[in-house]
Amino acid sequence: MNSMKNKKELDFGLISKYRSLLMGAAILLIMFCHLDIAEIRHGVENTRLAIYLHNGTVGVDMFVFLSGFGLFYSYSKNPLPYWKFEMKRINKILPYYFLIGGVTYLIHSFLTNQFSAGKLLQDLLFISWYKEGSTKYWYVLAILVFYLLFPGIDPFIRGKKHSFLLIALFSVIWFAVVEALSHSYEKIDLFRMALDRLPIFILGIYAGREAYEKRSVKEIHAAFSIFLGIILLMLQKKVIPYPWNRYLYYPIRGALAISVMSFLIVFMEAMEKNAPRVCIIIMNGLAWFGGLTYELYLLHQSFMILFEFPYHLPRYCLVAFILPTITAVGLFLIRKALKKRQTA
Repeated sequence: MNSMKNKKELDFGLISKYRSLLMGAAILLIMFCHLDIAEIRHGVENTRLAIYLHNGTVGVDMFVFLSGFGLFYSYSKNPLPYWKFEMKRINKILPYYFLIGGVTYLIHSFLTNQFSAGKLLQDLLFISWYKEGSTKYWYVLAILVFYLLFPGIDPFIRGKKHSFLLIALFSVIWFAVVEALSHSYEKIDLFRMALDRLPIFILGIYAGREAYEKRSVKEIHAAFSIFLGIILLMLQKKVIPYPWNRYLYYPIRGALAISVMSFLIVFMEAMEKNAPRVCIIIMNGLAWFGGLTYELYLLHQSFMILFEFPYHLPRYCLVAFILPTITAVGLFLIRKALKKRQTA
């Protein structure tokens, strides 16, 4: 979606304009969404606040969408051979993961007197996800797989007239197959949180194409996208009976991600027009978080693991948000200093 036009249309390029802000909003939602898991781990009944904050898991869907969006842009500007393209992404992801995740697993194993080189390796290589259902850092593996799939997905979207309809049809079939298999096979169910997010990744690639080709969006469509996810979420909570609400959980999360991003884009465009100074403050603040989303995600998970998922709200805020943010600031300053030395 680049600026308001005379015909009162929004442009898909606005996703690119506000990408850092959207990423920042996504990581903040994620850092506050695990209160319910912390309460469950300690045998505490979920509070109303924890249930409400759980909706912040939509931040993951926003990440996945924006990753697909960014990949299309990046590949369009600089198409590389398959493995060169993939290695560029892998080198951005795995070193930080092995450093932060490895240190976290190592410290945690010593603190709990359960050190095992074999277990450490299984955790780092996500074998524990398959064997035990351990989903710590699961997003790292999921996004790596999506990156590996991108060069195969791209040709089906690029230049196709009816690619949106093909994506919609694929999504319906994909969700149905995944739900059927996860219902029948426990191991498939373990990976459902990743498998069911493939459609939103593909939709992000499609949005990247639309932005790259400077396609516009009518205001009525933008308004529809804002309210669709919210309406579906309300239906899921209040109307749709079990087990259908479980089956529709991830499709509705994807729709909600589109709603949140659409709202933020329209809101920021209105702020830029009517309150530009406030717009700059919000933009810069969220964009800073957006520039460190991956580090913040890893650090959030690490501190939650090391402090055994505290559920009292002040401690949760300290461990889930304050400590990761302070550490990310430290990493940011170190990285900045190293870059200065290299260019000196």
